[in-house]
Amino acid sequence: MLEDIDEEELSNQCEGVVQHCFELLKYIDYEAGRVTLTTQTFINQISDNQIYIYSFYETHTTKAVARVAGGGWGRSGEPILVVSQNSARLRIDRFEEPIAAEANHSTIVKLQSPQDKTYTTIRDRLKKITESVCPRLDDRDLKKIPYARSAAFDSFAQQFDPKCHPDTRKEPLSQIEDWAKGSDRKGIFWLNGVAGTGKSTISRTVAQRFSRSSKVGSNVNNNFISEKSENIYLGASFFFKRGENERDNASKLFTTIAVQLSQELPELVPYIKRAIQEEPDIATKSLGRQFELLVFDPLQKLSQQNSYYTSRSKMKAGSLSLLLVVDALDECRDESDNEYQ
Repeated sequence: MLEDIDEEELSNQCEGVVQHCFELLKYIDYEAGRVTLTTQTFINQISDNQIYIYSFYETHTTKAVARVAGGGWGRSGEPILVVSQNSARLRIDRFEEPIAAEANHSTIVKLQSPQDKTYTTIRDRLKKITESVCPRLDDRDLKKIPYARSAAFDSFAQQFDPKCHPDTRKEPLSQIEDWAKGSDRKGIFWLNGVAGTGKSTISRTVAQRFSRSSKVGSNVNNNFISEKSENIYLGASFFFKRGENERDNASKLFTTIAVQLSQELPELVPYIKRAIQEEPDIATKSLGRQFELLVFDPLQKLSQQNSYYTSRSKMKAGSLSLLLVVDALDECRDESDNEYQ
């Protein structure tokens, strides 16, 4: 047979096959490198953003694709695990949970019923993911709980108000830190003294130094914060100010604290939203009722839900203490509000 084939034509055909194979190998190499780079980029994003991954793998084998009688192809080969546990893992153990799916490659996405074990596993993980997505209070919520924007220690209105210079007022600052991290966990630290002794300056300093922005990196001198205070964070602050409409009364005290808490600890948002939905006129209720529904109940429910607080990548896991700084109660014009506080 080969005698009838032109050698030059055969040589050209062989060269064509070789060239085609070479191009195919180059393409495979390129695609392999691209997939490797994409996978590594994905893994880096997972780690950098601390996103949790659930990886499902098969526990039942599937027949491999093989040639069948008649020249076609079908699943008639040896039983194999197409997606094994090893192949499903990204090897980022801190942010990955491999989960066994009692199915083969054909049935892993064909859930039989709500009682199917794989179905319930996926449902539970989706529920967990949904609950971890923390919404923010939207404009409709904020209309129902008006708050004092200028009351926070770092508001525009207070940007030039004094704070303690480094290496000054060490004793009261140290006392406050000891109280905040103390094992006796007394709920209130009352900083008192006659007018003009610098109480507000100390309060602003404490608020600034325990604020998250100061802890994650700034030029703030934070020498008085020790390692034992790593998990103590400012939750909210309200600085009363005589003569300023939003800050010389307590009508917006707890709505303001609730809004600030929702920003510092987004996990509280669903509970605060629920309180607003259940009592849309909550801002017109008594201070006691506002505190209960907007501050105390959300914190208590979150504490009960989790053995510890977490705020994505912004706070370390562990026991989290929140500070609420309320300053200058004597400048609250309503004496009945002052007495309540």
